[in-house]
Amino acid sequence: MSELDTTAVGSGIALGAGVGGTAGTLAGQGVALGAGFGAGTGIVIGAFIARLAPRIASSDRQRLSLIASGLVIGILLGAIVGAIAAWGVGETTMSGVQVGTISGGVLGVLIATVTALGSHSA
Repeated sequence: MSELDTTAVGSGIALGAGVGGTAGTLAGQGVALGAGFGAGTGIVIGAFIARLAPRIASSDRQRLSLIASGLVIGILLGAIVGAIAAWGVGETTMSGVQVGTISGGVLGVLIATVTALGSHSA
């Protein structure tokens, strides 16, 4: 693993657990469930960002492009994971999509920002 991979995925685990735990608490499902789904989502978002960063390095606005990509990846993946999490606990799928979209977007921006600021190639 490169430094970029460990930065993106490592920050995804920690930030995902934090954002997911907060979302789980606010949604009334508990910290543990939210942190588990958040950490898993953070790993996947971090892996996507780590793979995109070298391709984005040739753009004029590298960091901005990486953060915008993190937002889009986070929103899409967050909506999917939110729907699955809501279905798993018996809540409405749409409420899961809403919470997942917001949490995923925040998580994607946070991971992309840490990756952009922490790597020399992004």
